[in-house]
Amino acid sequence: TVSLIRGKQTLRIGLDVAQQIEKDLIPFNTFGSLNFNKGGGFSALGNFLDDYLGPSGTATISAGSPRVDPHAFRQAYFVQDDVKLNPDLTINLGLRYEYQANPENALKYPALDPNNPFAPIDTVFKVKEATKNFGPRIGIAYAPHGGASILNDGKTVYHAGYGLFYDILFTNIVQNSAETAPNVFAGTLTSTQGRGLAGAFSQIANIQPVLSPHSTDETVTNNLINPQTHQWNLGIERQLPWNVKMTVNYVGTRGEHLFANQQYNYFDYNTGSRLNPGRGSIIARGNFADSIYHSLQTEVSHDFSHGVLIRGAWTYGKLLSDGDEVFATFNSPTSFSADLAPGGRKYDWGNSAFDHRHFLAITYVWAVPGLHSSSRFADAFLSGATRHFTISGISQFQSGPYSTVQINGIDINGDGNGGNDRPLLINKNAPNDSVGIDDFIVDPNQNNIGAFYVDLKVNNADGSLNPVDPTKVHWLIPYGPQYVHQGIGRNSFENPGLQFWNVSVQKDLPVHLPRLENSAFQLRAEALDIGNHNNVGPLDTNLLDVGSGTYFDKSSARESDGRQVRFWAKFVF
Repeated sequence: TVSLIRGKQTLRIGLDVAQQIEKDLIPFNTFGSLNFNKGGGFSALGNFLDDYLGPSGTATISAGSPRVDPHAFRQAYFVQDDVKLNPDLTINLGLRYEYQANPENALKYPALDPNNPFAPIDTVFKVKEATKNFGPRIGIAYAPHGGASILNDGKTVYHAGYGLFYDILFTNIVQNSAETAPNVFAGTLTSTQGRGLAGAFSQIANIQPVLSPHSTDETVTNNLINPQTHQWNLGIERQLPWNVKMTVNYVGTRGEHLFANQQYNYFDYNTGSRLNPGRGSIIARGNFADSIYHSLQTEVSHDFSHGVLIRGAWTYGKLLSDGDEVFATFNSPTSFSADLAPGGRKYDWGNSAFDHRHFLAITYVWAVPGLHSSSRFADAFLSGATRHFTISGISQFQSGPYSTVQINGIDINGDGNGGNDRPLLINKNAPNDSVGIDDFIVDPNQNNIGAFYVDLKVNNADGSLNPVDPTKVHWLIPYGPQYVHQGIGRNSFENPGLQFWNVSVQKDLPVHLPRLENSAFQLRAEALDIGNHNNVGPLDTNLLDVGSGTYFDKSSARESDGRQVRFWAKFVF
């Protein structure tokens, strides 16, 4: 970074260039594996001892490169100009350019073309490099002074800013692509006759792995780019009496082109087969998701004076998105949208899994003044017993995260995914454990879909098929693809709030040693979660668990982290 100051301007120019050197060893079945079964009059152990696989026993090995080197050349350049237009007003202008070589192109088969997802599985599609990552910055700070009004008395600062930022292309996605077809493919030998294949331990050498179009293809789109975040803020800071400062900010962010999964070859409810029966599962990570965040952020602080520092910060925010992660989050069994069709993710727009509406943090430090005495011996005693103590801590309170009321374990719309379906909310006033489920789901022997609904709680208890009125239950689990857009919204349930109480006490024991000025022994005790309050994590919102002890039960979701106390000592000089 180089800075140049000329009059009212401060110009900064800089660059950051790095070569990421990475070697990843891919954990797949490189050396082969044997699965021994019982049969042919022998146990699995007997077949193992006699070198037979047993009927339907398998010899399997995978082929592909066990290593990938997603080296990435990264470079960034920026220029920033801070212009002090007058003693009250400063403007910051900046521009940053970033480039990161896409690590996916280190693979033999890097990507798929979303416009032609059913191209032959061994078609090579390179990822197009993102070369337009320009990030502008602008900031304004205005601190009027010289007047008598509270608006221009020199104790108030107004500020605003905007910036565009880019996330990195992380290599965990590369590793997942490197573990599946077409980069890795397997071969299997098996026999159902007699005792299965003989010479089990020599079979692996006979396997010739072949890339099958029915293999699961897990890759990225060939137009994958760096996710973008637009961030803006507008705020005011005000100096108050008694060394107190108050800050009020509006902060917003907009996430675009965020990473999310798309299933291109899901099952068709009408045919019972995949959209392309000649291919297997085709999963691609791409820039399918977006988010938006708005917040009011306030802070009141009393800087350290007279032995006391205290700061309180409260944020009210709202984070909406249509996808939170490439992988499953802590509160959901899947990262896929309820509607697997291209564009279906727009129906998942709702609360983010990381949305906490309220957040309050209180931080404090108190240097205890202690007692004094005119008597030397009494003062020495009071010094050790009451002085040089510091009590500090932080207390945090936040709203609980949101999670999805789900039907994890049943594929009610026939798309082949048993974790992305959601129920219908019918009667909010009915008990939360009143769940009606299509009789066809629990009793496929009757082939009249939608004929009547049964009480799922009773069915879970004893298997009974007690009919219920589908208009009087809280939740309804129908069957068929026509309900995919009628289900309850994603992350519509707010979990219990969280709180954290952390406190520390420190005692300084000054010692006067030659040439060791201001030396002291420090004894400190820290208590995390001092009240031993175990927070409640996300509740079990799977309707299939209705009637069990975990269904929407706080005690079952209580976290195990309890009070932790640490003691330490050190000598400072």
